[in-house]
Amino acid sequence: MIMKKVLFIMAVSAMAAGCADNSIPKAQLPELDMSNPLLAAWNTPHQTPPFSEIELSDYEPAFDAAIACSRAEIDAIVANPSKPTFGNTIVALERHGALLDRISGIFFNLLEADTSDEMQQIALRVQPKLTELSNDISLNPELFARVKAVYGKPGRGLSKEDKKLLEDTYQSFARNGAALSDADKELYRKYSSELSAATLQFGQNALAATNAFSINITDPKVVAELPDFVKEGMAADAKARGEKGWTVTLQAPSYVPFLTYSSNRALKEKLWRAYNSRALGGENDNTPVVKQIANLRLKIANLLGYKCYADYVLERRMAENTPTVMAFLDELLSQTKAYADRDYETVGDYAASLGFKGQLMPWDWGYYNEKYKHEKYALNDELVKPYFKLENVRKGVFMLANKLYGLNFTPDDKIEVYHPDVTAYDVTDADGRFTLSAQPEQYRLIVQHLLYRSRTVNGTGKDVGTIVLQPADHTIGEVVVKAERPIVRVEEGRLNYDLEQIVRDKVVNNTYEALQRLPGVQEIGGKLTLAGAGDVTVILNGKLTTMDAGQLETLLRNTPVSRVEKVEVMYSTPPQYHVRGASLNVVLKRPNDYSFQGEVNASYDNCYFNAGNATGNFRFSTPKLALDAMYGIDRVHTMQYYNLFSRHTLDGQVYSIEENEQLRNKAYRHNMRVAGEYHFNENSSIDLAYTGKYMPDIQENAQTTGNFQTSDIDGRREAHMHNIALHLRSGFGLDAGGDYTHYTTDNRRWMRAEYADGNRNRFTLAGGQRIDRYNVYADQKHKLSQGWNLGYGVSYTQTHNHDFQTYTEVEGDIATPSTDSKLKEQTADFYVSLGKDCPSGISWSVSGTGEYYSIGNYRKWAFYPQASLTYMKTPEHILQLSLSTQKTYPGYWEMQSSVSYINGYSEIWGTPGLRPQTNYSVNANYVVKQKYVFGAYFSRTQDQFMQTAYQSTERLAMIYKMMNWNYTQYVGLMATVPFRIGTWWDSRWVAVEQYARHRCDDFFDLPFDRKKWILQCQWDNTFKLNKNLTFELRGFMQTPAIQGTYDLKMVGTVDAGVKWTFAGDKATLSARCSDIFNTSMPECNLRYGGQDVRMENSFYLRTLTLNFSFRFGGYKKKEIKEVDTSRFRH
Repeated sequence: MIMKKVLFIMAVSAMAAGCADNSIPKAQLPELDMSNPLLAAWNTPHQTPPFSEIELSDYEPAFDAAIACSRAEIDAIVANPSKPTFGNTIVALERHGALLDRISGIFFNLLEADTSDEMQQIALRVQPKLTELSNDISLNPELFARVKAVYGKPGRGLSKEDKKLLEDTYQSFARNGAALSDADKELYRKYSSELSAATLQFGQNALAATNAFSINITDPKVVAELPDFVKEGMAADAKARGEKGWTVTLQAPSYVPFLTYSSNRALKEKLWRAYNSRALGGENDNTPVVKQIANLRLKIANLLGYKCYADYVLERRMAENTPTVMAFLDELLSQTKAYADRDYETVGDYAASLGFKGQLMPWDWGYYNEKYKHEKYALNDELVKPYFKLENVRKGVFMLANKLYGLNFTPDDKIEVYHPDVTAYDVTDADGRFTLSAQPEQYRLIVQHLLYRSRTVNGTGKDVGTIVLQPADHTIGEVVVKAERPIVRVEEGRLNYDLEQIVRDKVVNNTYEALQRLPGVQEIGGKLTLAGAGDVTVILNGKLTTMDAGQLETLLRNTPVSRVEKVEVMYSTPPQYHVRGASLNVVLKRPNDYSFQGEVNASYDNCYFNAGNATGNFRFSTPKLALDAMYGIDRVHTMQYYNLFSRHTLDGQVYSIEENEQLRNKAYRHNMRVAGEYHFNENSSIDLAYTGKYMPDIQENAQTTGNFQTSDIDGRREAHMHNIALHLRSGFGLDAGGDYTHYTTDNRRWMRAEYADGNRNRFTLAGGQRIDRYNVYADQKHKLSQGWNLGYGVSYTQTHNHDFQTYTEVEGDIATPSTDSKLKEQTADFYVSLGKDCPSGISWSVSGTGEYYSIGNYRKWAFYPQASLTYMKTPEHILQLSLSTQKTYPGYWEMQSSVSYINGYSEIWGTPGLRPQTNYSVNANYVVKQKYVFGAYFSRTQDQFMQTAYQSTERLAMIYKMMNWNYTQYVGLMATVPFRIGTWWDSRWVAVEQYARHRCDDFFDLPFDRKKWILQCQWDNTFKLNKNLTFELRGFMQTPAIQGTYDLKMVGTVDAGVKWTFAGDKATLSARCSDIFNTSMPECNLRYGGQDVRMENSFYLRTLTLNFSFRFGGYKKKEIKEVDTSRFRH
């Protein structure tokens, strides 16, 4: 606790000015952040707190600043060269820390009256700092020397109030170790810290034991006799726990009424015994904690010269010593035991008259006592409830205060309150003055404050004088911790981010946009990437959901952020997720109520062409069963164009080829899903889902004009996908499941090309793809003692792929080989993982995965190690190290020997025998104050497959071919620095500096080994215009880069958006313009080894989006496992 006292000035008395050395020394205070409302001056009625401006994130910085000010004030008192006096020492001590008092008053009052999980966590972090400050003050030898000097020679002219203040100040120091030797002071610090921790542990154990027990009742006959208010409370508890019927717990509002009104002795005995044996034995055993607390209290008392802790506590209280208290208790027992025995006998006789047999036990008392009271006096709790309604009690209290003291209470809506149920009042006398009347001259004042001991003052006269309150002990004895939700925390070595907290007030409509606000995550080329790890895999609820960029974006854009419980950022993903490398695990909330919910969403996009989508999601849920249905339709219409300038050398002659190509794509995409989910209990469930996609008429067109050739390609495609998935989750750590996917696509293409030399090429192509994929998996996880975690599992995937294409109506000199190929792919994985969470704040895990992979004639065994180490001494400082390996497989179409034509000059070649690529990454990340992130990384990808352009040396053709390079390698540093100005401007700066190296010894006839420093910067800004309206401005920049033989020029982009939330936060309307200047695609040059190409890639990416969404029934979208079609494309 803080050794600090508050002066309540009830009436102002004239005081004579003291001499110069009585003045309070002026402290050199640190500079304060006036954008923090807790530190700034308050221009409010009566200087009341501006609650609407105060955010939870303001408290800790404010406490730190106020503690620093308090230390500066103490330092000024100690360093005062003047002789210690009552004014420059005792009064200065009394008045120091005003800012800390103000902040503490707000925070600790709200902690009791309107607490939250995050406030509890703030209290846990702040309390040790306050305790340390208190110890530093009370154990400061120079400061105590000044207090002792004044206490020994107080001087003349001190009033009795001044003398009382001096006495209390001296005793406060003496009783908190100031007079101890240096060695004993260190012991006092040690014992005090250990006692605080043990007291906190006691409360947590008691709370955990209380919450761990409940009795669920499903037979209506058992609860039929209970009053309605008791049954309603039990039904609410059952609903909250996902149980049927009625549930009674050890919480007082549930426990006491059930013992009082239920006649079921067996259940009441079970409940009573559970209540009275809480935290005795088991995992929440408080027995050793109680012993530790008793021993530490005794050590502190003995250290301070007391025989026992009771003597120490009672010395400054009314009883003064232990014998007085014991005498009082003995007298109380002798005077009341006879009455208690008579009451017990009376109620026992009454119970026997109703047929009760045997001895009346404690769990019987409430029931028969209530019945006796009702029969004897016609009185029970239900009868008196109407007389104690809040409004009636309030009127009565105000009336009494008015009759006795002449006080008037007038509601004042200009004063801010912290909760809608709170009402602020102006308290005035009969003339409307904000002063306490001094009449009658004989008075009795009772002064109460949450942070101080209550004080009763009796007196006469018009001057009350100075009232000094003694501080109360604010060691936190019991802290309720249900579900910590800071911005970032660590669980089993993983960084867990609170997505809702990160995107609060930002122009974010869905989870896809929200993920880009995570530190180090951004969208590049339509894919989510993680700084230091490259591409990142998204998994949902711990299950792999591989998909291509378009599917991923569609899925996440249909998921509201409110549905997300947390996002786990993993640079080294544990093998039970069946993902290697970096990943984001989006964990979704599970509703536990009876409801029918839904969401409708519509958006309009203009990205050269008009497009849009409409989606409906509907969910019926009970605590056990959930049924989902979803249907969405997207109208896709895109435009892409680029200018190609190719200086093509063939047989010693240079051909200047210029082309302008425009690619258009138009389609309707239908998405549908039905799913059922049944929970046997909290930890066991079964899910069955069907997911389908249908694109009936995909229209594609590519028109090319230029000095070498003019061509036109038209295409029509149709695609179907059907997936059925089953997932079982057991209560003993076993997860198992499987799914089957069937994918088909059929397409036709027509190409016409005319060349400058008069030649013509023409063909018609018919082709398609058929894929059947089967997947099964099983994972087992064990939570062992002392923080150990053991996991192991297997998975098996088999895929049958059939690709074919047939050319007809061929005209001209063009290669048109018809192909028909079938591939069978098999992947078998098995893994073992081991991890430990240590009390010291260290969490680590290691794992190894063995894999057998085959496709066609290719066979390979591989081993993939993973490791991570996380150190979190406090949430303010988190260090994470990780080693990861990741394998990526090429698409099935890319491994065929087919040739596809973009136009009459450019063509795409398949690559038989294309190998998977393997990435090895080492990452180090340091998270400061849960928001500043600094990292370093090394990443190397062996057999990196990449598509790059090549000017053929055999004919005039530009060949795009996916090939395996030796490796790509990156070494880099990254930093994420958020900051805030006032309550209206949130900003975040992200910078990544990396050294890239790309090497390929077998790229046609052009081996390369290239290196480049690359800088990426991103600046996000959100401006809160009012409660429901926000504006956002974002910028991104990348310096020149390389990609194999390509040189990419510097690129930058600017986005802006506005978001309006209305209809009680159920409806959202937003407008966003992405890539305002259409500059996000870099110009690409190929000038290497005789190749000379300039490509102006003008993807039209400037997009205007209008989005409207409406949720009803409290809808929170049920997330799905998206079907992996990332390698299905034709």
